[in-house]
Amino acid sequence: MRIKIHPLFLIFTIIVTLTGGYLRLISALFAVMLHELSHARVAVSRGYNLSEITVMPYGAVLNLYGRLNKEDATAVLSAGVAANLCFVFFTVTLWWLAPSTYAYTLVFAEANLIIACVNMLPCAPLDGGRLLEYILTNKLAVKIISYSVAILSITMLSVLFVLSCFSTINFSFLIFAMFLLGYMLFPKLNYSLELFGIKKDIVNVREVIISEKTPLYKIMRKAEQANYAKFIVTDKKGRTLGCIEENNLFALAAKESADTQAGKLLKHR
Repeated sequence: MRIKIHPLFLIFTIIVTLTGGYLRLISALFAVMLHELSHARVAVSRGYNLSEITVMPYGAVLNLYGRLNKEDATAVLSAGVAANLCFVFFTVTLWWLAPSTYAYTLVFAEANLIIACVNMLPCAPLDGGRLLEYILTNKLAVKIISYSVAILSITMLSVLFVLSCFSTINFSFLIFAMFLLGYMLFPKLNYSLELFGIKKDIVNVREVIISEKTPLYKIMRKAEQANYAKFIVTDKKGRTLGCIEENNLFALAAKESADTQAGKLLKHR
C-alpha cells in the first residue's frame, strides 16, 4: 500500500505552524485520521484491499483494489462523515456531563464538524460528490451539480478569505478554494506526492484452489503481501477451469465489481 500527500496539505501544515495554531493543526489531523480510518475499516470489512491513500487538506482519498458497488459505496463513503458527527455528539454530551471539558475539547469538536460538513458537499473529489456518482446514473447531471456546487463554494470561500483579512486572516478558506478550483479545472491531474510505499516482494508462489462461484472480494482477501498467489478455479466436480495469477487479479479488480465470480473473471482476463 502506498501513502501519498497532497501538496496543499503541506502548505496548510506550514501556514498553521507558522501562525502558532498547533492545537488547531493537531485537531485537524485527528479529525482527518478518524474520518479516513472509518472509511478504511468499512472497506476492509466488506472485502476490499487498500492500494493507496492520498492525504488531502480536508480528508483523504482511498484507492481500493476492486470497484465499489452502489451498496458498498454508500457504506464506505458515509462512514467518514458518520464517525466525525459521532465524535461531535460525544463531545457535546461530554460538555453536558462535565462542563469543565469544554475549553479543552471545543477545537476538536469544531474540526470534526468542519470535516464532516465539507465532505457532505456534493462535488468531487469530496465524499458527497463521489457518492453522487453512484446514486445518479446520468453523468451529465452529476457533472452539472458537482461543478455548480464547486463554483458556489469557491466564490463563498474567496469572499470569506477577503473578509478575514480585515481581522484575523484565515488561510483555510483560501486553501480549500484552491483545492476545489484545481480539481475542477484539472480533474485527471495527479496532485499527490508519494511519501512512502510498501512494495510487494515475491517470496514464494502459492496455489489456492477456489470455486468458480467465489466472488472477487473473497479472492482479494486470500492475496497476501508476502506471497505471490495463483488461484486455481474449479467447477462443482473439482475440474480445473483455469488459473488467475495475482498480477492479473489486480488488473481485473480495477475493472470488475467486488461481487464478480471467479468463473466470469476467467473470461475477462
